[in-house]
Amino acid sequence: MDVEALYDSIKREQVEVAIRDAIQQCRPDWDEGFIFWLLASVNMSLDAAVAKFGGRWYQSSGGVATGGKLCVYVANIVVYWAFNKVIYSQPCRFLVYFYRYIDDGTGGWSGEPVQFFRWFCKIYKILDRDYNLRLTFNVKYACNFLEFLDVNYRFVNTMLDTDIFYKETDAHRYLSFKSTHPHYTFKSVAYSSFLRLRRIIIDHNLLEFRLSEMSNFLSKSDYPTELLNSVRNDVICKTRDLSYRNKDTESKKFEVGWVVTFGPGYGEVKSLVKQLNNSLTASPLFPDTGTPALGVVAKRAPSLRDILFSQRDICLNTGRGSVTTRCTPLGTRRVGRPCESCDLMSEETRLTIGQQSMNCAGGDCKSFNLNYCAQCSICNKAYIGKTVQQLGRRISQHRGQIQTLSASTCINRDSIDDTNTLAAHAIEHNVRTKAGFNSLYKFFILKYEEKEKLTISEQFFINKFRTYRPYGLNTSNPISVNDCLILQS
Repeated sequence: MDVEALYDSIKREQVEVAIRDAIQQCRPDWDEGFIFWLLASVNMSLDAAVAKFGGRWYQSSGGVATGGKLCVYVANIVVYWAFNKVIYSQPCRFLVYFYRYIDDGTGGWSGEPVQFFRWFCKIYKILDRDYNLRLTFNVKYACNFLEFLDVNYRFVNTMLDTDIFYKETDAHRYLSFKSTHPHYTFKSVAYSSFLRLRRIIIDHNLLEFRLSEMSNFLSKSDYPTELLNSVRNDVICKTRDLSYRNKDTESKKFEVGWVVTFGPGYGEVKSLVKQLNNSLTASPLFPDTGTPALGVVAKRAPSLRDILFSQRDICLNTGRGSVTTRCTPLGTRRVGRPCESCDLMSEETRLTIGQQSMNCAGGDCKSFNLNYCAQCSICNKAYIGKTVQQLGRRISQHRGQIQTLSASTCINRDSIDDTNTLAAHAIEHNVRTKAGFNSLYKFFILKYEEKEKLTISEQFFINKFRTYRPYGLNTSNPISVNDCLILQS
């Protein structure tokens, strides 16, 4: 069920009546003076919806302007007020359930189709005549999918079954991976798209199909297969949780955060915040809740390195010479948490796989925008990869797959991709811990490249060292061989 042309159908005189009705039901303690001010503010906001065209100003002659600050809230209140008068307060014994989101509604009917049409014609006439709201509807049997918002749902043997609903006009276009956004933005786009499917779809087989379909949509926007597989494998292992985190029950360190950066003035701000908290605590106007009113939120100011690397277009060798080495030399005490990737650095200047060998580019765990190689110390099989983030963080992602795969009683070959191939190979050698992963592999930095050329170089090294399974550990080609040869030439 849908309200046709909702915002244009709302009458201004209905707005005040609906808001007063909502106040009477939800906020009966509000005094008339405040209600008068609130209604005046709403009318002023609605009157401010004007447009300029051809040098002249225009104001809407009816309805509520779409896109206004309060239009959604006003429309929701008016629709509830009208539906409450016609539907909610006059229950029908055949109406099993009825849910609404602003102007969209869905429900279940246990009677005969002719009974439904009689009931619908009755409420249609009342809503059209008394409230200027015209309804459209779509009826299907419970065993067939019916769309509501972005969900298709049906009942199979009294069990709920759900699927994603796309409009026919949906072009499935997403933020291009070639745009100059931070890397985490693209991962967030993929993660939110996959997680939306996880929350909506109940059936596991249908979920896998829709996730693969979404991967194809994102691939058309140049999202790399490695990123999509990583996010997809993470999401598909999550339980279907529709609950929301109750932030009201979480303890707060302070009420208001004062955001500053480390550097000059940081100490003075902390002292000032402490003095202000003492003054507010002593004030009778501020209740003693046990939580400080103000708190300092310190963030590191962007360095020149951060500014230059914001586009991930600059290659920077942070290592020493041509050795793939530790970011913290042995015998040096590191401030803060120790680096978990230092022990995986090869400390060698040359990589040899079979009959092929090459000099390393040199670098350490903090180097990024590079192609790297991970070589097994038992069988010498190798994996070629690329990363625009720090090498140490990329290694942590590989290592983190150990726990995921170790929890599985049986590893399906079809589920192994470039994200978890190192973890799967470690389990083949009966290595199931992160410490064992650290002792199994050695990493080499092969080449530094700009972001746009990393995939080409990755394919080149895969072909050079023949690291595609079963000779190596790579499971897929980033690009076709022909494209690689053309681009390299």
